[in-house]
Amino acid sequence: MFSLILLSFTLLISSLIFILIKWAEERNKFWSKRNINFLKPKLFIGNLYEVLWGRKNMSEAHQAVYNAFPLDDVVGFYDFVFPRLIIRNPELVEKVLKNDFSHFVDRAAPAKHVKDPLSLNLFSMCGNQWRLYRQKLSPGFTTGKLKNMFDPLSVCGKNMLSLMESHVGKEADMKEIMELFSMDVIGSCAFGIDPGVTQNPNSSFRTMGQKIFEFSAVQQFRFAVLSLLPNLASKLNFSFFKPEVVKYYCDIILNTLEFRKKHEIERNDFIQMMLQLRSKGKIDSQPSDLAEDDLKTNKSVEEEDKDFQITDELLIGTAFGFLSAGFHTTSSALTYALYELSKNPEALEKTRREIKEQVAVHGNINYDSLKCMTYLEKVLKETLRLHPGAPSTFRVCTKEYKFPNGLTLLPGDSIIIPIYALQRDPNNFPDPLSFNPDRFDEPPAPGTYLPFGDGPRICIGLRFAMMEMKFALSTLLLNYNIQLSKSTETPVKMSPRGFLNIPLNEVKFKITKI
Repeated sequence: MFSLILLSFTLLISSLIFILIKWAEERNKFWSKRNINFLKPKLFIGNLYEVLWGRKNMSEAHQAVYNAFPLDDVVGFYDFVFPRLIIRNPELVEKVLKNDFSHFVDRAAPAKHVKDPLSLNLFSMCGNQWRLYRQKLSPGFTTGKLKNMFDPLSVCGKNMLSLMESHVGKEADMKEIMELFSMDVIGSCAFGIDPGVTQNPNSSFRTMGQKIFEFSAVQQFRFAVLSLLPNLASKLNFSFFKPEVVKYYCDIILNTLEFRKKHEIERNDFIQMMLQLRSKGKIDSQPSDLAEDDLKTNKSVEEEDKDFQITDELLIGTAFGFLSAGFHTTSSALTYALYELSKNPEALEKTRREIKEQVAVHGNINYDSLKCMTYLEKVLKETLRLHPGAPSTFRVCTKEYKFPNGLTLLPGDSIIIPIYALQRDPNNFPDPLSFNPDRFDEPPAPGTYLPFGDGPRICIGLRFAMMEMKFALSTLLLNYNIQLSKSTETPVKMSPRGFLNIPLNEVKFKITKI
């Protein structure tokens, strides 16, 4: 009897495995059935074999498929068993992100029930919920609001300088210092607290922040499921974040909100705007700020306003969105900028000269002097071209769409815009591996430069990010000579573990006081 049961069980398992294999083989035929070129995927793993083995990061995986078909406008990619379409042609990129945005509103398929408060942010929202919330948040990122937030940013700069003083005459890992600075800025400006990260690198605020970006094959699979099968993920109570991370940041935001409300404390930061949004349903703005085109969503959604509730969970997700979107992207960009400038002495001296000139005109480093540092801005733009924070941006077809080549996308089909590959394509940027800030004397061709995305879903925090990075670089270069150490491996390699383009190893510089 036992033998019969064992045999039946073995046959059942074998049958299930056989069915699963056949299903995966059929999934791998998705692009061939549509006559789209693709690199042969491995069963169940797709085109992520070298990513999972730590041989390439996601930027290089997308670039490998991008480069394999130089004459094609679009190519196929397999994220495990999930097919995605890589867009190579900048004109089509422009269509997807801007001109035909109504067909590609969402980054991922919408989930019916989102249980994780950390996922309630602009990045993951879909449809009219995203559009309305973006419209409500936009007044918080205008020029006037950013100018008011310079004070907490400058406090973080003083903390950074104190940390730098301890490294004068020594070698310092600027990757580490830029991470500490970025985490301090996020804690102060987005969470409304003083996390003390630069004084205490092992603080809980930083430790928990690092857990967000821990990478594994399981995390990669979770990301794919959450992106392409959100309703299944919701039913299974799937979350990309660890429970202790969720609890930690939820507690911080709720405690800060209640403390501010109870003691009637006001401060120029995002938390104050969130309190205003919760109490008034809107963020106060100046009439001149409302004309800033890059913050508009291009569609009125006033009719849905009455049904849209500003909950504590929504405010938690928003603050957490600043952390997840702005921590590694900002710190890595600053590290890469110092690295590129150290290898290009002429650009470094031109940058430092401009900083000194503007400080002489305005008295110190402030919002107005930063705004006038145009060459510094080009340095950052060129850094973000060579080293964009994210490898790609994603869209999901929300309404049937037909490309000029005849390919029809159906609702639910997933798209990859390969930022890293597009920005290193010699057809888009001549001599793409050279560091040349002057190439931004003229705006790049549409659909070729996308470190912050583009179109209605362009990163809402791009102005704050640029202000933060310009402030950090100008503060450092005004006070210190920073020379790349011989112990730093060049070129700087990207970490193969993770979703972002983060330096793999320490990036050390010799620090001397000016």
